[in-house]
Amino acid sequence: MRLRSGNSTVATDETKTQSETHLPSHQPYRSSLPRCLKYVAVGLIALYVSIPAVLHYVPILPRELIFLSSVYYPLILDFNNPSKYGIEGVNNLKLNSTDDVQIGTWQVLPVSLRNKGITSNKQFSDALGDDKSVVIYLHGNSGTRLTYHRVSLYKILSDLDHHVIAIDYRGYGDSTGTPSAEGVIADAVTTWDWVKQRSGKSKIYIWGHSLGTAVASAAAKKLCLKGSCPAAVILESPFNNLHDAALHHPFAIPWRIFPYFDSLFTHPFRPMSQHFQSDKNLQDVNCPIHILHAEDDVIVPYKLGKFLYNSIRSTRSDDQVTFHTLEGSLGHGHKYICEATNFKEIIRTFMK
Repeated sequence: MRLRSGNSTVATDETKTQSETHLPSHQPYRSSLPRCLKYVAVGLIALYVSIPAVLHYVPILPRELIFLSSVYYPLILDFNNPSKYGIEGVNNLKLNSTDDVQIGTWQVLPVSLRNKGITSNKQFSDALGDDKSVVIYLHGNSGTRLTYHRVSLYKILSDLDHHVIAIDYRGYGDSTGTPSAEGVIADAVTTWDWVKQRSGKSKIYIWGHSLGTAVASAAAKKLCLKGSCPAAVILESPFNNLHDAALHHPFAIPWRIFPYFDSLFTHPFRPMSQHFQSDKNLQDVNCPIHILHAEDDVIVPYKLGKFLYNSIRSTRSDDQVTFHTLEGSLGHGHKYICEATNFKEIIRTFMK
């Protein structure tokens, strides 16, 4: 109801009341927002506190965190067409490992054989007996043998006229089975045996990167104890043992304030740790060992590579163990040491 006074219109209390009842109110929304944030905060704190317990009581989780075999890029994998990934002279094949596992493998020809009409499996196999050295490459966790930085390394090694054998452990890429510490080491030894049968007197090197350095060290120990040592073991971005690698991994940083942090985070990985102790395994490896590590590596800290070097240097001569440092200012980090301008020269010093 309105009352008119002169040229103005005055709203009565009744009209105001009716009008005000139709105004939208945001008060409930405002009051519920802090409550939602509180629930989110409580949920995040609960998740933060529970993760160490989950590691202890869900045995599959530590294994998945170590291997990350289900994490890979690109999402569509085409192992039969290596040229899609910028590399030529490659044969895609499967090797029969233990436990009826088949491991996907790339055999990359040295540059001098790329245009020699080698196309069949037999021709590739026979080519390994040409007295050129062979590099067995063991990759780190996650990804596959066609991951970019790995392919970049194959190309460099091939350009230096080496054969390259790159495998995906069981559970990775197009390989069958499920990864385990014993299993991936067996896959590395299987690969060695396959190469050894075909390579005559050629030198065979084992090259490991990251987690692959632990696999390489364990496999080399088995081979040396059988009297079949590699020409050398090359360890790129290595750690001394899985215990220290787990404690220093970026994933563990948020939990370092926990009491008993060490036991909380290392106990779940103990079943695998006994296999991945490179500092102990390399004590039984009597071939040359060469380590490459970048100072700016945040995944496997540089100091762990130094720990490994110091542990094996204590029982070896200077010319048997070498350590190549990549300055942090160069930005090679964990994966891109192969992009160093002097990388080929470094390789030539220990692959002659």
